[in-house]
Amino acid sequence: MSTARRNALRALALAAWIGPDLVCIAFLALLLGVVAHAVHWRLHGLTGSTWLPVAALGTFLGAAFLRHLAEPSAIPFARRALAVTRDWAPLVIALVIYDNFHDLTKLVRPDTVDATLAALDVRLLGATPSLALQSWVTPWLTELMTFCYALFFVFPTLVLVRAYARGDLRLFREIAVAFSLAFYLGLVGYLLMPAVGPRYAFPERFTVPLSGPWLTAPASAMWRSLQQVDRDCFPSLHTAMSTIALVYLWRLRALRGGRALLAIGAPLIAGLIFSTMYLRYHYFVDVAAGLALAVACVKLAPHLAAAFCDRWALIVAELALSEVESDYPNDAKIL
Repeated sequence: MSTARRNALRALALAAWIGPDLVCIAFLALLLGVVAHAVHWRLHGLTGSTWLPVAALGTFLGAAFLRHLAEPSAIPFARRALAVTRDWAPLVIALVIYDNFHDLTKLVRPDTVDATLAALDVRLLGATPSLALQSWVTPWLTELMTFCYALFFVFPTLVLVRAYARGDLRLFREIAVAFSLAFYLGLVGYLLMPAVGPRYAFPERFTVPLSGPWLTAPASAMWRSLQQVDRDCFPSLHTAMSTIALVYLWRLRALRGGRALLAIGAPLIAGLIFSTMYLRYHYFVDVAAGLALAVACVKLAPHLAAAFCDRWALIVAELALSEVESDYPNDAKIL
């Protein structure tokens, strides 16, 4: 193999390693920086929504270091750490970018469409579920729904960790792509259809307060403090992300403990989706749009991840063969 072709393959290998996800993130980060400078935003870094993927990144970096100490190999620790950071950092950066887009919704569309979403609920169901469910409100059910709602980041992180821990990089990338697609397409929905939700759009229409003995009040205050995108109803990302997690809990059920996790996770995720309306954060059409978004993401993600991983593997394999040809030209010809 010629030197020019080998260098071209190395360049392609680097481009494939960078991948479309980092390219997309770099473009969005540049766009965010330009807009922030133009309108004098003050960007912020890590928020409460990023702590689980950051914790996963730190855990796998620590595991790589311990493995390196226990089993020194030809692969330097720095290379292992770079690989782990490459795999998890896009998720962290995606959340940071997502959180920093909160003011952009008001620049693109200053008004809100809560009245339209509520009217769609009435047309489809006869009423907005959050209003109709007032007769169901009890302190214990409110506590349970608050607990389910707070699991938003838990199940997505769980399925990512399970795929990564078993060393299935292709499946990990597929799941990560599915979640990233949901985040960015959800952000497009927030920009085009900004809404604050029934809890804040028409609080005077609720005659039954949501109260619970332990979790409800502090959880509501905490969630509000974490909520950087405050016009984030359509589509419901709680619904989309949790549904994607449920799909992969099902697909990973054959792993050790997988069926137990599915049995525990499925009712909690169903409760989470129901809680979006019970706790008055979402309209029914938000939830329906979130389900549709989840279906689209889990359909697209395998094709995108396969194209990326397969291309990278082929380029690396060809590079490895070129090195064999360079070091052992006669043996390579026989092969």
